[in-house]
Amino acid sequence: MVSVEVSRMGKTRVVFIDPGAKVNSSYYCNIVLEKGLLPDIRAIAYVIITGGHCSKMERQLTPPGPG
Repeated sequence: MVSVEVSRMGKTRVVFIDPGAKVNSSYYCNIVLEKGLLPDIRAIAYVIITGGHCSKMERQLTPPGPG
C-alpha cells in the first residue's frame, strides 16, 4: 500500500506502507504523516505563504520541497 498527497499546489513523496503492517491511527500519525508526508506539506505551505520569495538565509534553513 502507498500514500501520497497531490494537489495543484504541489505533491508529496510516495510513502510505502510495510507489507503486513497494521495501519491504525498510531502507525498513520507516526510513520505515514510525521516521517513521510508532513515534511513535504510544510515545504509546500512555506512556498505558498512566502509567495516563493525568501532571503538566502531562509532558503538555507528551509528543508527542500518535494521532488
